[in-house]
Amino acid sequence: MTDGPEPPRSGSALAATALFLAALAVRALPWRHVFDADRVVFAGNDAWYHVRRAMFALAHFPAHVDVDPFLAWPDGSRAIWPPAFDALVAAAAAPAWALAGLRGAETAAAWVPPVLGALGVVALHAAVRALDGARAALVAGALACVLGGLTWYAQVGFVDHHVAVSALAAAMLGAAVRVALDDSLAHVAALSALEALALVTWPGALLHVALVELGLLAGRLVGPRDAQPVESARWLRRRALGHALAAALVAPFCTAAPPEPWSAWSATVLSHFQPWAFAAAAAHAALASAVFARTAEGARGARTAAAAGIALAVAGASAVVFPELLRAGGEAWQWLARAEDFQHVVAESEPLFERRGALALAPALARLSALGLLLPALVAAYARDARARRDAPARAVVLVFAVGAALAAVAQKRFAGEAALAVAWLAGWAAVRAADALAPALGRGRARAAVGAALLALAAPALAPHARAAREAFDAAAPLPAPQQSRRNLLAAADWLRAEAGIAPDAPPSLDAPGFGVLAPWEHGHALLYAAALPVVASNFGDDVGPRGFALHREYFRSAEPRAVRLLDRLRARFVVVESLTSDDRERLGPRTMLRRLAEPALVGLAHHRLRFATPARAARAGVASYRVFERVAGATIEGSAPPGESVEATLVATPGATRVVARARADASGRFAIAVAQASDDAGGAAWQLRAGALEGRVVVAARAVREGGRVEAPPLAVARRDAQP
Repeated sequence: MTDGPEPPRSGSALAATALFLAALAVRALPWRHVFDADRVVFAGNDAWYHVRRAMFALAHFPAHVDVDPFLAWPDGSRAIWPPAFDALVAAAAAPAWALAGLRGAETAAAWVPPVLGALGVVALHAAVRALDGARAALVAGALACVLGGLTWYAQVGFVDHHVAVSALAAAMLGAAVRVALDDSLAHVAALSALEALALVTWPGALLHVALVELGLLAGRLVGPRDAQPVESARWLRRRALGHALAAALVAPFCTAAPPEPWSAWSATVLSHFQPWAFAAAAAHAALASAVFARTAEGARGARTAAAAGIALAVAGASAVVFPELLRAGGEAWQWLARAEDFQHVVAESEPLFERRGALALAPALARLSALGLLLPALVAAYARDARARRDAPARAVVLVFAVGAALAAVAQKRFAGEAALAVAWLAGWAAVRAADALAPALGRGRARAAVGAALLALAAPALAPHARAAREAFDAAAPLPAPQQSRRNLLAAADWLRAEAGIAPDAPPSLDAPGFGVLAPWEHGHALLYAAALPVVASNFGDDVGPRGFALHREYFRSAEPRAVRLLDRLRARFVVVESLTSDDRERLGPRTMLRRLAEPALVGLAHHRLRFATPARAARAGVASYRVFERVAGATIEGSAPPGESVEATLVATPGATRVVARARADASGRFAIAVAQASDDAGGAAWQLRAGALEGRVVVAARAVREGGRVEAPPLAVARRDAQP
């Protein structure tokens, strides 16, 4: 079963400890990007909502966030995530909350991902050691320390459930291997508990559960041909018990109605589907065991046919009793295949060999290194070796998981962590076999050195990012990368919003929503919701929650101002946050769309969008995004007299971002003009609006109250501009 005599337990514990510390150190390298003097800047986008739920639980224990009025404003919604991961983050941060309040708890929460990631490496090491020996486990663990698929979500500050899912996948894989080797009740119960925990951490872990269960089934099919019917029946009874236990464990978390638009039987969110799936599997195994116990020895084909018939009968009966199940399968496939509009713009849903819609190798190398490209060959070699071994059923679990995880990662790179587990396992096994094969010719030491050098070369794409992060971690003068500076610019906008709403900087998350919300591009929703403590119309959940508001937020950015203002009122959105545009973005947007008009260097013709905040000019840098905050106002009207038919232009340099604001109108036949403006003189440090009509000029002060309430301001008579005498 293993590659030689096992070392003492003390040696295994020492190796596991060393791997844990090494994995933790690698995942802690970006610490400078996360910890500022006065705040924690969480990585990624989803982290902010996970932290909101965790901090709310600490501040309002035993209450928790269920329907959140801050999501999908103004309707509110449940999140699509189950509660387990956020409860874990809250529990881990509870001591820091007691000692140092909100900021201390945020700091503790930021360290949860690297700790979970390191525990996942230890779990993989234990799983490989149980099947392929200590040397393969050590190599696999070392690779798992650095492979990007396992470090991305596990880096410090990246508080995302996917790090827990990868760790649970490693633990499930190890538990399934142990069940295949020895299906004792203890091993069966451990696997069932891990499967249930995985699903209440993320419903997408249904894929992981399916892979380990298919692996166990495949192992049974490739097992000894002389397996007795009684033994097969006993194995099925154990699986029935395991499935029943998993159903009982997951069912209490599946009672709440899923968020709109998901059905009550959706496989994509926690619903009736998960307990049904386990219950159906338990029923199938129990019925099959009864049939197997009554079949004659040698009738393997008959038993296989009976098992297939029972599976069809259980599925058919379920579809008759619960017809909604047919929709559940379609929803799951639609999500996995990215057959919906929103999934096409989610970065982690991109295929592994694609970047921005174009075929690319770089993402795969970054997540799996060059070893990932060798995975088909590693799978074939492992399968060939497994055929003649008594532990073939356990190896079938590894093979099925490896193939399934690789295919899932090719479809969506969010599964690259699970594919990295397979790459590390099989590469570790292959390295030991290669070293043993070369030892007679090169000697043991040289063989291991040669194999180690080859592994280093193949893993180089995974090592390079960590080397850069290590240099930055210990270079205080190194500038923050552009994405990190962009995030801080966004947080500056959030801080302004929070202060404008009168919310204290250290106030914990609340469910008491004010009477207005914030409309911003969906990809900034979670960060703004947490940092500004204000409701958002659209968030990183996209149309998975509140599809009505998500559609209206998109319509707003594509509309001209009259229509856009009506949408803001319909959504009760007082503020709008926009991000600077690239030249490509500007070209694909129409000149009258709100997204382009609000992001232009000069603000022209805005009648109801008052610029209140802009990223300071000193924060501008190549590749760094800047942000503006606008307030929906009634707008003021500057009225006055000018030559009939003359064009009148009003300009103001607003203090936020030193932004030039322009509004225009034409005098009518009687010589009167009316210019709609959204900026007050207060927004320019008290400066007046400058008016120009041909050779005539004038100045007019517009009070903030007039802008807010729709006041009319009479401009003094325009006069010929004075020119200073020439020397």
